[in-house]
Amino acid sequence: WESPWGKGRPGWHIECSAMSTHYLGNTIDFHGGGSDLIFPHHENEIAQSEGCTGCHFVNYWLHNGFITINSEKMSKSLNNFFLVKDVLEKYSGDALRFFLLSTHYRSPLDFSDDRLEEAEKNMDKLKDVIARIKEMSSMEGSEETEASRKLAEAADHAMKVFHEAMDDDFNTGLTTGAMFELAKAINVYYNEVHAGTAFNKEAADKAGQTFKTILDVLGILEKEWKKEEAYDDKDYNDLMNVLLEIRQSARKAKQYQIADEIRDKLGEIGIVIEDTPTGARWKKRGV
Repeated sequence: WESPWGKGRPGWHIECSAMSTHYLGNTIDFHGGGSDLIFPHHENEIAQSEGCTGCHFVNYWLHNGFITINSEKMSKSLNNFFLVKDVLEKYSGDALRFFLLSTHYRSPLDFSDDRLEEAEKNMDKLKDVIARIKEMSSMEGSEETEASRKLAEAADHAMKVFHEAMDDDFNTGLTTGAMFELAKAINVYYNEVHAGTAFNKEAADKAGQTFKTILDVLGILEKEWKKEEAYDDKDYNDLMNVLLEIRQSARKAKQYQIADEIRDKLGEIGIVIEDTPTGARWKKRGV
């Protein structure tokens, strides 16, 4: 169009106001974007939209921080740019999600292979907790003990911290802390039960459900709860059970070198053996 200053055309600020009001109405609940867009883009959107409609434009703004590489903003111009698909070739989706959630979304996050390696290890620890929760879900017992009371209290505390953290502008960094505190309490209770402490199903189920709720909201390890076995191949499972029985026989005969060799050889092909109070378990590394 013509103007006193020359020909005019829509700019990116007015485009967003036009599209937003057309498709979402005069007022929207959430508007997101990078923190570098606060000025001038989002401030212009507010001025234009509210000046046009006379209505409040946005109820909640969500401005995310940047992923940095060696404390520099990731960008194509600096040639330090990578895609999610590139990261997923090396790390699991759960580890990447946990890495992103470990820092508040408004804060910068420095990309690091070391931190992703640590996130992957944390996922393995959480998988072990899920396996113990599933094992306890099939157990029976109703005797209340000091251990079961502590577990129930830990579950209540974790859920309280979780709600407070999420109410505090989605402070996912605090939620992951609550998650690991509860994981520790579940592990302690599991070991105490297998050491002879009376089992209380109500407390165990409460802790397990609380743990699952937190993980589900964060979107971490969702498939683990549906997994019944490390493999669906029955013959493979039968073979592994035979190997574990042979290893256990060697341990009973104090032939520890043979038992350790079986464990180490399986480890070389990605099979992890975990000795528990109720016997040995196996899983594929990273599964």
